[in-house]
Amino acid sequence: MFPEIRFDTVEAILNDVLKVLEKRGAGDLHLMRKLKFVPIMVDSICKRISTCPKGKLSNLAKVISLCIKILAKFCSIRENRNYMIQTNRLMPLIDLLSWCLNRQTELFFGIEFMPGLFQTITTHLKHRVPYECQMLKEHMTDLLISSSIPAKLKNKLAIVKSLQSNENEDSLG
Repeated sequence: MFPEIRFDTVEAILNDVLKVLEKRGAGDLHLMRKLKFVPIMVDSICKRISTCPKGKLSNLAKVISLCIKILAKFCSIRENRNYMIQTNRLMPLIDLLSWCLNRQTELFFGIEFMPGLFQTITTHLKHRVPYECQMLKEHMTDLLISSSIPAKLKNKLAIVKSLQSNENEDSLG
């Protein structure tokens, strides 16, 4: 059962958090980590996509979009990227990316948070982790590969290229 969420309230709160993060600096980002804001946000919002009823997906997508923006800001500090890897907070994001890539092409192109989500994940892939985090990063990479995400991305890119070539042919005559 999908517990009822007041999306308008959550959206307003996340917008306020985003405004605070844009005005302030690294201290707020450290405070977010200390207060365990990110695990709560990832676990209670981003994991819901697979159990959300179709009628509420657009509302949840708006909230997830704000979460991804907050995560992008949060992960701008090296220690926070280490934290995300150490606490396995990227795994639900990888699952979210996989869920998005499994959608029909029309729905896939309507997912606003995809670029930010993809950027957040790739930032962590490129991130140089301390030695004690190396196994966790390798596990994250294994999950990406075993989820067939590179192949799914390649398929979506092929669809985009074919759509672009069809549009170019139509515009030429």
